[in-house]
Amino acid sequence: MTRLAVIGGFLGAGKTSLLIALAKRLAAEGRRVAVVTNDQGERLVDTAFVRAFGFEAVEVSHGCFCCNFSRFAANLRRFVATIGPELILAEPVGSCTDLSATVIAPLLRYHGDVVELAPYLALADGRRAAEGGYGRSEEGDEVSLLLAHQVEEAQLVAVSKSDLLGESERSKAGSALSALNPEARIVFSSALSGEGLAELEAVLLDPGARASPRPVPIDYARYAAAEAAYGWYDATWTIRAEDGFQPYAYAAALMRALADWDSRRRAAGPPGTEAGIAHAKLLLLFPDGAAKFSLSGGAIRSDETVLGPGARREGAATLNIRARAEPEELRGLAAAALSLAARRSRCANEGLAEDGFVPGYPKPEMRIV
Repeated sequence: MTRLAVIGGFLGAGKTSLLIALAKRLAAEGRRVAVVTNDQGERLVDTAFVRAFGFEAVEVSHGCFCCNFSRFAANLRRFVATIGPELILAEPVGSCTDLSATVIAPLLRYHGDVVELAPYLALADGRRAAEGGYGRSEEGDEVSLLLAHQVEEAQLVAVSKSDLLGESERSKAGSALSALNPEARIVFSSALSGEGLAELEAVLLDPGARASPRPVPIDYARYAAAEAAYGWYDATWTIRAEDGFQPYAYAAALMRALADWDSRRRAAGPPGTEAGIAHAKLLLLFPDGAAKFSLSGGAIRSDETVLGPGARREGAATLNIRARAEPEELRGLAAAALSLAARRSRCANEGLAEDGFVPGYPKPEMRIV
């Protein structure tokens, strides 16, 4: 039977990078893998990026898996019926939680004839955990509640970006996460160095390792407030330059503009809160490959790419941003960043299609506790 692994975790924790790293390992072993992506908007970077690596991928847009459970389950059944993958990797919205009760339990009850669920895996950003960012707070910033809940309901917790951690940070992160969820298996992992990938793969494929719902009580009013704290923006456009442009130079200018805004916002925000961009993703897509760039925690990264060097005359771009800002402010930020990138690369941005909004109150189709 097809195995299904749901991989959750907060915005910027590295879910997509881990997912692709796992998918590539499995494909190299001759295993068939499929992916289901998920986010609040319509134009999703992750879906196009996963497909650029040659993997079958489908997306559930306009809300999380729990609020679109019927569509999510239909996609799983379609995958099983059409391509029969050995493993499906499903990545929910980063600001979503309560997945044990609203996704895992309903799948077990109503779709256990189609997929066999691996233990629910949640990513926790290693540096954030080491700095105390996963401590449950009953007052103040609602996001702390969401972060803690994601770890508390997981069976398997992957401490992501372990290659960035020193020994002291690893110890602090592991202790903090174990204190939140003593029953969870903790695995230090890095999509870059490969640490922990073999261990995670073994658990996700082990027929003896099964999902077991761990519903943790949650205040939905506070959960909704955490979701609404982060505005969403997405856009697609075409980049054209008669004399050609360098994709990496274009991306660097655009992402630096976002990072500068993020830095100013963080400096002006209340201490201890995430005041700027939780996650921004830029995908540049060309006939001969793709390149993805991300910004989270104030750091710009060039994710693993499938694009060689050299100038290009035309390419397609997709941008996703989740930030503590109103949608109109994010539109203005994106417009300024696109303009700067075009000027510096001597190219034109054409056919911009964009959207921005604040996610609504989470309304799961089912909740089984």
